[in-house]
Amino acid sequence: MQFSFPYRQPYPSVAYPRTYANPPSFLRPSVSPAQIAREKAEKEERATRRREQMTERRDQAAERRQRRRELIPKATLSDDAKAASKLRLAKQFLDEGQIETGKKWLKKVVETFPTSAAASEARLLRAKTVDPSAR
Repeated sequence: MQFSFPYRQPYPSVAYPRTYANPPSFLRPSVSPAQIAREKAEKEERATRRREQMTERRDQAAERRQRRRELIPKATLSDDAKAASKLRLAKQFLDEGQIETGKKWLKKVVETFPTSAAASEARLLRAKTVDPSAR
């Protein structure tokens, strides 16, 4: 049977075309089972090495991120600002009629920040709310 000009056989009589970099074993001439097993083992070893590299790079990236996070300064309030904030919260509770919760927050201010200006104001508020343990 004759073929027209533009038709080419997919694989010429040579083992495989140059463009086919890694042909399947059935296209290669005389490939032994030992060679196939060796190539399979090499392929698995390359995959294992690649997985190890990826894991190592992921861990390194995580360490870099952690070091960068540690460099970011943490926003912290001073003790006076914390005491004022808790006192403000206690006043809100007292204004809303939640007396017990307000007393609890006033007590926290007095116990946690005894020397602050907010603590002295909290002591006065506790005395006004008729708290026997305020003295």
